Amino acid sequence: MKKFLRKICYLLIFHLFIKRKLSKTITEKVKGFTFKVYPTVFNPTDFISSEIFADFIIRSGNLKGRKILDMGCGSGIVSVFCASSGAKCLAADINPEAVKAAGENAALNGFEKDVIVIESNLFENIKDRFDIIFFNPPYYPKEPVGNFERAFFAGEDYRVLKEFAACSKSHLNNGGIVYMIISSDMDLNVVKSIFSANGLVFEVIEEHKKLFETFYITKTLV
Repeated sequence: MKKFLRKICYLLIFHLFIKRKLSKTITEKVKGFTFKVYPTVFNPTDFISSEIFADFIIRSGNLKGRKILDMGCGSGIVSVFCASSGAKCLAADINPEAVKAAGENAALNGFEKDVIVIESNLFENIKDRFDIIFFNPPYYPKEPVGNFERAFFAGEDYRVLKEFAACSKSHLNNGGIVYMIISSDMDLNVVKSIFSANGLVFEVIEEHKKLFETFYITKTLV
């Protein structure tokens, strides 16, 4: 019943508020920073996970000198918040509109020297290693249609998560960490098994309960 009510609630919000924004460029404010969001790019104010992740980065403290990968960067919210805490960031996304937005948003907020943005299908165009990788992955095991759906659908059997887990270890420095934010719409045991199968230690470190959904911040170590 809870999932059914959540679906109805989401459909109402989507059709009343979100859908009308998808065809135009929107400017949003998140905790004092400004984000330009192009059509097909994940909007950090329409979906709760982005602000929860931003709050987590703020609470993580000083990131000065840390080398960060913002995987699936969308509008670049993770990179902007990490850069504001002293980090050097590489932001990557498969969606060219997200790459455009993230680059412009880094400059718009004064972090153009601290954020490099590239187009990449997961780690395809990434050679470096990082101290921390942040990833807000797609939550649903379904094939996406178009770039907007790539933010939500991870392919059959969580293909995107499996590919990410298989490659992330080789892109972490010694002592490196992967932080993700995932949803109660996902099967936590399945997600954990994906990372465990690649020799990674996966744990939930925070839980954020909302009306119809719970978000988990997870920590993965080699």
